[in-house]
Amino acid sequence: MYAFGATFVVWFFCFIAVFKGVHSASYLVWFTVPVPLCFIVILVINGSTLEGAGKGVNKYLNGPSDLEKFGKDEATGEMVTGDALIKA
Repeated sequence: MYAFGATFVVWFFCFIAVFKGVHSASYLVWFTVPVPLCFIVILVINGSTLEGAGKGVNKYLNGPSDLEKFGKDEATGEMVTGDALIKA
């Protein structure tokens, strides 16, 4: 039922935009552009408040601390599969 309601709302907005013309479509843009940006900001704030978020950001920005294993032969399989950067 949720999908039906969401589809109906989208089709309704499309109908209004086509029926009223370009002038009313500009009002829809004022709604459809900032709302997803607000959702992204909310998700980033929510994600940054989770436990261990600081460690994840630090690892993302600074990279892995054990880069010396990249020159060794036993690390080749890990590098090919991408596991060398993922393993903690």
